[in-house]
Amino acid sequence: MTLFIAFGIRKEMTNHTYRMFERHVIALTLFLICTLHTMIYNFFQIPYTFLKDNIPATIIALNILLYSVALITALLYPLLIRFFTLKYTLIGALFCNALALICIWISEALGEFFPLIALSIFFIGLSCISVINCLISYITIEFPKTLAIAIVGLFIFANLGILIQSVLYDYFLGKNFNVIFCVVSLFLLFASIWFVHVKFFNISFPKHLAHLRHSNILWKELHYRLALFVLVMLCYGAVETIFAIWSLDYLEQFLSLANVNLATTLFFLFMIIGLITLLPSIYFYSARKIFSFLVLFMIGVTYFLAWQTNLLPLLAGYIAAGFGCSVVVAILIAFFEEETIVSCRRSKIPSHLPFTEIGISLMMGGYFTGVGITTLLIIKFQSTPQITDRAIFYWAVFFFIIIGLVSTYLNWGASRPIKAK
Repeated sequence: MTLFIAFGIRKEMTNHTYRMFERHVIALTLFLICTLHTMIYNFFQIPYTFLKDNIPATIIALNILLYSVALITALLYPLLIRFFTLKYTLIGALFCNALALICIWISEALGEFFPLIALSIFFIGLSCISVINCLISYITIEFPKTLAIAIVGLFIFANLGILIQSVLYDYFLGKNFNVIFCVVSLFLLFASIWFVHVKFFNISFPKHLAHLRHSNILWKELHYRLALFVLVMLCYGAVETIFAIWSLDYLEQFLSLANVNLATTLFFLFMIIGLITLLPSIYFYSARKIFSFLVLFMIGVTYFLAWQTNLLPLLAGYIAAGFGCSVVVAILIAFFEEETIVSCRRSKIPSHLPFTEIGISLMMGGYFTGVGITTLLIIKFQSTPQITDRAIFYWAVFFFIIIGLVSTYLNWGASRPIKAK
């Protein structure tokens, strides 16, 4: 009898270990899908390579289309997952990526067909925030106790996709890169869609919390504070775009094209390294103090970069900037999670998960809004003296000051809870 009991316990433990292993393998594969998604998004972000004539008005129109569709999709995200479920929203977003690549592939074959280019930008607008938000919802529900670590992991893989696409673009420049990228990415996308269809299961949100997703308690609890979190993410999106895109034109005054690409590559590389190395420090020191230090550090680094013209100081500045920017989003999301936890406890709401899930999706909408506005300004000032003015770094300093002041207010300000009805 004892042997049967021992065998049953061992079998149960084995099954539990296998389920845990499978759970983490699925999460890792989804993070790799996020890498593929950010590679594709970065490919479409500024459509210079799709157009033979880089007419600013045309490029501005395409970017307005991209970010307006992305913002509308972010606002509609809670409705999408409610009606289409998390699984099929993710599949639909990945399929939109595939349709965008197919449109560009056909356009390249036709020698440039503008309606197809515009249609591809529309599909990318549908998918760019949806994939990220679906994965954030997944890890919020599946890993609630290790949410901060999981989100940091997600952003490591997201930044890795941007880095890989940038390196591949520089390597295959002039070697029919668009067609090669479309073919390889389509193969990986269809494999990803198959994986999500077969392995990804619709995570059942706890029934006793489901009504919180449909209520307006989130707005009652956080009201203007949620708007401030979105504002901070908007400012950070603008700062990251200044370093990643706008400063390319600025650096071309002083460096060769190869060194300009090296600077931006180092920026994203050290964003990844920073995420990995700074994460453990959050567990030993106060995240508030670390974040305040990072903001002050980035203000100093950005001001330093504004006055550099030589290769080594510029590269060192970009390495420091990538390292300083690395954990900004992760810490802001951790602040928001802490905000919802405290607010829900005071109001005797059973869980913060619904608020965290929806709030983070809106914060990502704010991030992409900042990216979109800054990208439009880059295109507007193209071929003008403003594009190569060191004032772009002063704007970055200004945005970091806003981030520091607002985040300090959010950290030390007290929210007034309202009891859920």
